[in-house]
Amino acid sequence: MFEKFISFLKENDWKIEENCTVCDVYSNAVLSAYGPLPAAFLEFLQKYKSVISGDDTRFFLCIDDYSGASGMAFKWNEFELISLEAANGDEDWENDIRSWWKTKIPFYMSVDGEYSFYAIDMEDNGSILSGYEPEFEEADKVADSFEDFMNQVLRGEIVL
Repeated sequence: MFEKFISFLKENDWKIEENCTVCDVYSNAVLSAYGPLPAAFLEFLQKYKSVISGDDTRFFLCIDDYSGASGMAFKWNEFELISLEAANGDEDWENDIRSWWKTKIPFYMSVDGEYSFYAIDMEDNGSILSGYEPEFEEADKVADSFEDFMNQVLRGEIVL
């Protein structure tokens, strides 16, 4: 599955860097906080060090992004931080934002025009959500799993 997906991305000018060694995803404090990760996502994190569009405006979050070691300008939880800033000190709104993101793992971000993301919804058996600015938390379910997401990209049903 990953081979087809990565080949598709490479054919569309994505830059892919594989991990040289298998990394221990659960040693990452951010990711371990979510509990057991979906198997396909876990495998993706173990295999790839960076997956970035040719124009550097769209990217999959990889293990170093979740630890802050990648050097990316955007933090793994950038859209949550933007929402918290928009809440402007409204404690109830901030609590709602934090509560929503607590069970969502963003794995893809786009800063190409409108900011958007894809995230794994750990509350809904690993389904995939798609969200956009300005209301990131008003996300819609687009796939049943990370594997389903990759298949939809391959079929052209989801455009990255």
